Amino acid sequence: MWKHLKQNGVSVDTSFTVGKVTAVGKDYRILRDGYEIARARQTSQYVHEEDAEQHKTASAIPAQGFFRVWTREQNLDLVFMTLLAFARSGAGDDKGGSFGAIIGTLERKS
Repeated sequence: MWKHLKQNGVSVDTSFTVGKVTAVGKDYRILRDGYEIARARQTSQYVHEEDAEQHKTASAIPAQGFFRVWTREQNLDLVFMTLLAFARSGAGDDKGGSFGAIIGTLERKS
């Protein structure tokens, strides 16, 4: 998938967020040929944070494969494929850095 995305000019700027319970989440800025086509944020498995109370979740804990997406893009194929690539590969960025390696780096800096 990553090869296909790169061939279609897709790149991603990834930043990391820390939640209330020290859960690390990811924010993605998805670009095609240098132009932003979407922003996405890793989120909890519940569609809305207000659902957390109903499901007895202490806070919105980022879960792999669940994203909130903001876009004006009409053709969502590349946005979908990009997020699917992150969800399936467990990558922390579009260069292949794993989420586990990134967490290890954050732990060593603390």
